Amino acid sequence: MPVKKKKCIELDGVDFFYNNQPVLEAITFSVEEGDYLGVIGPNGGGKTTLIKIILGLLKPHAGSVKIYGQDIGKFRDRGSIGYVSQRASQTSSVFPANVEEVVMSGRTPKTRLLHHFTKKDREAAAIAMDIAGVSPYRRRLLEELSGGERQRVFVARALAAEPKILILDEPGVGVDIASQERFYNFIEKINHEMGITVLFVSHDIDVVAHETKTILCV
Repeated sequence: MPVKKKKCIELDGVDFFYNNQPVLEAITFSVEEGDYLGVIGPNGGGKTTLIKIILGLLKPHAGSVKIYGQDIGKFRDRGSIGYVSQRASQTSSVFPANVEEVVMSGRTPKTRLLHHFTKKDREAAAIAMDIAGVSPYRRRLLEELSGGERQRVFVARALAAEPKILILDEPGVGVDIASQERFYNFIEKINHEMGITVLFVSHDIDVVAHETKTILCV
C-alpha cells in the first residue's frame, strides 16, 4: 500500500474581505508534503492575499488555517516556511548588500534576537548558495546581478533557513524567458531532490500547467 503523505497546509472555509468586499470566499484545500502546487488566477484575483493568509500575515475573517496540523496563530516554527515575494528579482536598492549578506539574512528566523551568526548559520548559507548556484557571486552586490540571478539569490535566502515549504509569488516577473526556464528547472529540482513542498503562484496558465504537479485555481 502507498504511504499516506502528511498534510503540511490545510485551509478550511476561509473568507477574507477588503473594505467589506469579498476577495476570498469559502476556500478549502490541503497540501501534502512534497507536493508542487501551482496557484493560478487572474491579476487581482486574491492569489497574493491567499499566500499572506498562509504565511500568517493576514488573518481570515472566517475559517481556519493550519500548518502541520497546528493553527497558524499558534505556529512558531516560521523558519520552516521559505517565502520569495513578488518582484523579488527587481529588488536592488532595498538590499544595498552583497549576495552572501543577503543569503545570510535568511538565517534570522533560526537565531535569537541580537545574537551573532554562528558557524552553523554560515554553513547553512553556504549550502543554500551552492544549491541555488550563486556561490560565484557571493561578493558581488545584488544590484550588479541580472533579474534571474537575483531571483536565485532570494531563493537561496529562503533555503538558508532550511525550510520544509517554499512559497514563490509570481517569480517570473521581471525575468527574461531564457532565465525563467532555467529558474523553473531549478525549482523543480529542489522539489524533486530535496523533498521541499513548493507553492508556485502565477497568473500564467501555461507556466503552471507545465511546471507543477497540482493546480489550485483562485
